[in-house]
Amino acid sequence: MNVTYAVRVPSIRTFTALVAGGYRIVERGGVKVGVVGQAFPYTPIANPRWMFPNWSFGIRENDVAKNVAAVREEGAELVVLLSHNGFDVDRKLAGRVPGIDVTVEDLHNACAMTYPAAYRSPMTGAFLKEILEDVADNLFNADPYYQQGGDMVRVGGMGYRINPTAAIGSRISEMTVLKTGEAIDPKREYVVAGWASVNEATEGPPIWDVVEGYLARNPVVRLEENRSVKVTS
Repeated sequence: MNVTYAVRVPSIRTFTALVAGGYRIVERGGVKVGVVGQAFPYTPIANPRWMFPNWSFGIRENDVAKNVAAVREEGAELVVLLSHNGFDVDRKLAGRVPGIDVTVEDLHNACAMTYPAAYRSPMTGAFLKEILEDVADNLFNADPYYQQGGDMVRVGGMGYRINPTAAIGSRISEMTVLKTGEAIDPKREYVVAGWASVNEATEGPPIWDVVEGYLARNPVVRLEENRSVKVTS
């Protein structure tokens, strides 16, 4: 189905007005289809909050329900929810909001990276574990509404074991420095390189310049098998 649709984008924080319409009626194969859109509810968590200070986001079941009811009243025979929520969130949402027939999740478009700065920062071993635990909970929380998107943070130079079924604080263990095999010391500071920080005023070269420089020095890249992350249950 090739559909141009209106997405229910976030509200303006000061007076909670929709930035754009939240639904559209289209006809395909003689069937009236109500297309309801929803922007990613956790945008301010997964992306720099300071870049859109006046916009608010959320799942907002009541607003979704109003849009579903509106397309039904306008004659929609089939209601499709388009979102970037992910399957677990949409399954829960469709179970709580009556009238949604189909969900199509993980929709997105891509634009130029607007926070590309690469950086080096000191972090203690305890803070590294805290970060990994926090990201893991965004993915594996038992309540889909607390699964705030993204994917497990990728690390280089460090290995660890993860149990997705464990409680927060207990999912990550056996953190080791791959080069030496020594255990990560919670009290020791390590220099961590990264990019795409959500913090304002992060300074450093854009990541594409870093990658370009590496490829110029290493024109042949060989990817070796990597088993530094072990998944258990």
